[in-house]
Amino acid sequence: MLLSLGSLGAATAATAAPIAVGTGDESATVVLNFSDGATFDFLVNYAGPTTTGEQLLRTIDTLPGFTLDAPGTGGSFFISSIAYNGHTDGPTYIPPEGWWHYWTADSAGASWTFSSIGAGVRTIDNGYVDGWVFGSAAAPVPEPASLGLMGVATVGLLARRRR
Repeated sequence: MLLSLGSLGAATAATAAPIAVGTGDESATVVLNFSDGATFDFLVNYAGPTTTGEQLLRTIDTLPGFTLDAPGTGGSFFISSIAYNGHTDGPTYIPPEGWWHYWTADSAGASWTFSSIGAGVRTIDNGYVDGWVFGSAAAPVPEPASLGLMGVATVGLLARRRR
């Protein structure tokens, strides 16, 4: 168990806990994987009952040090580049993977699905997870199921320590 926690922890070395942003009574998670290996998890709060994947990113764009270059809205929303804390990726269009790939999950315990629709039209409900990966068609790290496992394992370790 500790070995698996260590490997999951390495995947999220960029942040220890999700970075909270936004206001509202609903929330969704956004995972960003930069091509240099940096991974950031954001907990985006919004006024429910629903929002879009695009609106989640535009809320994160209000953070100091975060820059989203994404022309268009709705069905024409497209990420040109994302920069955060010294990590920057933008489209090189060098085949086969020189752009941001969009992944989705309906909960922290669900598996990633490569999105068949754009973030500008994807309806987000409370608890959904969006993932963006630059330069690879592989699913984001950590996967939503790993996030849940890390939380359960952390609670277990804290309980054991308390005894």
